Amino acid sequence: MPTSEYEKTRKAADRVDDMIGFYIHLLVYFLVIAMLILVNYRSDDEWWVQWPMIGWGIGLLMHGLAVNGRMPRALVAWRLRMIDRMRSS
Repeated sequence: MPTSEYEKTRKAADRVDDMIGFYIHLLVYFLVIAMLILVNYRSDDEWWVQWPMIGWGIGLLMHGLAVNGRMPRALVAWRLRMIDRMRSS
């Protein structure tokens, strides 16, 4: 089935929106982590900032992989199943 120009444009626009979402996520990550590092540095507590940095960093990595089309196979399969389920309902 040939793809119309409208469908190509819509897919390209969706991809660009996904990339913009990732870059916003990346910017917020760096701003918040920088603030947490400053808070942790100025407090007398032990060093704890690595835990949110690692946890959120893993989420950010998964977001980046999803945007660039390199999601793990299990996530790709689940996504396709959900698309089929939503289309049929």
